Order: sequence, then C-alpha cells, then structure tokens
Amino acid sequence: MQKRKKAGASQRAKKPERKTAVNVARISAGESRGRDSKPLLFISHRHADAPIANAIRQFVRTQSRGKVAVFQSSAATAVRPRIGRVLSRELMDALWKVAVVILIYTTPDEDWSYCMWECGVAMDPRSPDTRIIVFQCGDHAPAVFADQVRVNARNPVDIQKFTNEFLTSEQFFPRLSGALSDYSGDGPEVAEAAEELRKKLEPLLPKIQEEPTEEWPAWPFLQVELKLDQVDQISAAGPEQLPQVARDVICKEGLISGGDVVAQRLFGVAGFRRLTLARLAGVWVRKHPKSKSEWLDELCNQISMAAQWQFPDLRWKLMPGAEEGTWYGPVVTRVRKLPSRQCMQFDVHFFKFEVDEADGRATMRIPSE
Repeated sequence: MQKRKKAGASQRAKKPERKTAVNVARISAGESRGRDSKPLLFISHRHADAPIANAIRQFVRTQSRGKVAVFQSSAATAVRPRIGRVLSRELMDALWKVAVVILIYTTPDEDWSYCMWECGVAMDPRSPDTRIIVFQCGDHAPAVFADQVRVNARNPVDIQKFTNEFLTSEQFFPRLSGALSDYSGDGPEVAEAAEELRKKLEPLLPKIQEEPTEEWPAWPFLQVELKLDQVDQISAAGPEQLPQVARDVICKEGLISGGDVVAQRLFGVAGFRRLTLARLAGVWVRKHPKSKSEWLDELCNQISMAAQWQFPDLRWKLMPGAEEGTWYGPVVTRVRKLPSRQCMQFDVHFFKFEVDEADGRATMRIPSE
C-alpha cells in the first residue's frame, strides 16, 4: 500500500501542465510576487513616455500595498521581459495573463503600432478577460478606442474616478475577490490618493500645442500588408514562376491595412476595412470595364521586389482616376518589416500624370539646359 501511494504521488508530480492558446512562461520580476496569487497590471507605453509610466506604476504599487504586480518593460524594478528572450514572446506571455492594461497615449504624431499590438494581444477573445484603460495625456485619443470611456490625465475628475474604481471596486481585479482597500468611494483617503497621482502626472504630461497639427494628402495613399510566411512564398519562387506566384500571393493575400480619403475616391470605395488587393482591384475594374489593369501587374512587381529587400524597378503603368482625363501610376515608396506582428507593410502612392489625348502618351517635361 505504501508503495502505491508513492507511485501515485510521483504520477501526480509528473502530470503535464494544461496547455493554452499561448504557452505562458514564468517572467522574472524585480519585485517579489506570487505569480498565481497576484493580479497583473500591464503598462503599455512608448519608452519615451517612461516617466509617466513610472508615476503610474509607483501609484499602483503604493496604493495596492503590494497586492498587484506591475509589468513595465522600461523599468528595471518592475516585472519585465527577461534578458536573452524573444521580446514579442515575453510580451505575449505577460499579456495573456494580465487583468488590466493601462495604455499611456500622449500624441498622435508618434508610432503607436507596438502599443496597439499589445492591446490587441490582451483583447484576444481566447485569452482571459482583460480591461483596457486609456490614459489620454494630450488632446487626442487613439482612434481604435475613440468610443471607450478614457481617463483624461489632465482632468482631476477623471483621475478621481480612476482612483475610486482602482481602490474601492470589487470588479477592478476580480482575482482578489474584493476591493483593494476598505476605503469609501467618497472618503478622504481616495481623494488624497487621487490628488497625489494628479500632482505627479501634471509636470510629466506633454505640452498642449496651441496650434493643432495639420496635414493633407498630396497623392492617393494605400498600405498593403503581407504576412512573413507569404513573403517567404514569393522569395522561394524560381525566376520563371516568380511573376505569377508574386501576383497570386500579393493579390489574394495582400491586405489593405491603410489608406486615405483620396485613395478611397480614386478606387470608388467608402473604406478599406477587410479588403484584399484583389477585391479592391475588382471594384476598380467594375468601374472601368474598358480599361486594362496593367497597373496592378506593375504594383505586384514592385511589391515583389521590395519584399525581397530590393529596390523596385519603375515601369509606369497608368490607371484612369475618378475624374475624367486624370491618370495615376502606383509607386512603392516605403517598406516596413514588423517582426512583432510577423508581417511586412508596403506604402504605395499613386502619382498623377498628364496624358496627351492625341496619342495617349503621358507627357513629362524635361527642363532644357
């Protein structure tokens, strides 16, 4: 009987852990914590905004009295990615288990792709329920969270509301099975904590521009996105098969991930949501049934070369615009590889040409010496 008990204990010790959609790894931390007992709060931010993230992290640690672990990639004493590990995997492992993500959003002029990726991972429907809280530190909010209740970091009332929920709501961290404190929502302790946070944030917030940033598109703009495995299909094709393989992959799999209103008018669509390049070209063909789609072959050729990290060859193949007598030629103007999202993005501008109606040739004036 004693031997059977030992064998049973051994079998229980060797029982494999249950696998989830993301294999959650243990993350080394600068702060002592029980991984399974403490809820995790993730601060998503640009590293240029680390001072703001530090202030929020210190507030969370102090007011929670160590009951909440904080993940902040820019801080040496917070839970953070482990040295020598793949950054994207470390972030995914943490985001899969977070209870709350605080997104620090300062100005729309910067690149927010990494922060948006972090929020997207946290909101994956296969992961445990996660709350995204946007700390809006400037005049603008991220478009993807435009309809969400945000925390205006400049507004004392918003700071008070956040502090109240953080300290007194039983739903803020469901894992705790209760509120962080026994304070009353309208008590002096909450008001003092909110005022302390406001004072720490105030000198760190970006200055509000007296004149708003203005911009307008000079040429129609599209962004085409390919997954890295799709890029690999293009790169693996032989010289004879490359043109057809590239066209098939780019047209069928290339996702329109961005564009402006001028490009919408050029193609006659109200938006580019969930459109592939093939579907977008199909819309254009239906509006111009008598026109050849050689411009699409030329665009695929440019993207194919750019995907292989080569400068694209330009062979101008024009397409008629929305207005009669206008002609445009596509040009890949920028290439971006995003390992964190396992994709490449290709910025495409459509330059306008004048066409001689007599012989159907594009006119291009060369200055005389």
